[in-house]
Amino acid sequence: MESLPLYVARSKGWKRSVFNLCEAAGLAGRLSNEKRVLIKPNLVEALAPPVTTPVGLVKAVVEYIEEKAPHVEIFIGEGTGAADYDTDRCFEVLGYDRLARKGGIRLVDLNHAPLVKLSNKRFSRWPEMYIPRIVLDSFLISVPVLKAHSLS
Repeated sequence: MESLPLYVARSKGWKRSVFNLCEAAGLAGRLSNEKRVLIKPNLVEALAPPVTTPVGLVKAVVEYIEEKAPHVEIFIGEGTGAADYDTDRCFEVLGYDRLARKGGIRLVDLNHAPLVKLSNKRFSRWPEMYIPRIVLDSFLISVPVLKAHSLS
């Protein structure tokens, strides 16, 4: 298995840190031929950080993309795990709806997005899986939260 590089930045505010990390990773060059970027934060519940990805962090990623790859259409997509409400509530409570309105970004509830069935009989755990089409049709930037999880 190929090892992937790890990039680290000391916190100098979201924008400066994100710009430094994206430049080190060569993200601008990777986006040069892309049409769509899907930013995937961790918004499993409508709870404030550190449970979820801070909207300021995702805003800095958006600003980097807008500056370095202005031709790219930006989406923010997530699918909440909450039983009592949908992802729109997470977007609203955590400020992602305001970010999207200001920047002309589209929010996508991945729980309700059109799906594509993927199959691989070599996998015993999940030989079939349904993935939102937008994930397969986009350059995916995952912006998770470093945390322990009850399922891991």
